[in-house]
Amino acid sequence: MRSVRAEMNVPASAKLQLVVTGAGEETLRRLVSGTSLITRLARLEEISPQSEVPGESAQFVVGDANFALPLAGVIDLGVEKARLEKEVGKLDGEIAQIDKKLGNEQFVAKAPEEVIEEQKARREAAVDRRDRIIEALKRLS
Repeated sequence: MRSVRAEMNVPASAKLQLVVTGAGEETLRRLVSGTSLITRLARLEEISPQSEVPGESAQFVVGDANFALPLAGVIDLGVEKARLEKEVGKLDGEIAQIDKKLGNEQFVAKAPEEVIEEQKARREAAVDRRDRIIEALKRLS
């Protein structure tokens, strides 16, 4: 599983703020007790409980809390959105090509079973990657 940093091309040297909203008492207690470890491992500048999620943030939900990494000023959001949309388009094309192959009765009848399985696996991997990229795009909005 790729991290948000890797999926969004966030430079490894960037120190990000982690904004936490909607966290319950137990989650906040855990964050406070583990702040130094979490900030070091995730290369964060700080963890900040807030009432609202800042705009232009990558977001994810864990349990009762919403976590956001504000990315404005860290990456060019327009360029990153365009890159991710282009990649989704390529994957859609790849999926359509595989679907066409697997929908061709002659191909399915003549191809060895391992080739059919390989195509199905390629399709599944492409769909999974496309779905992850679409989620990354949603997090940028």
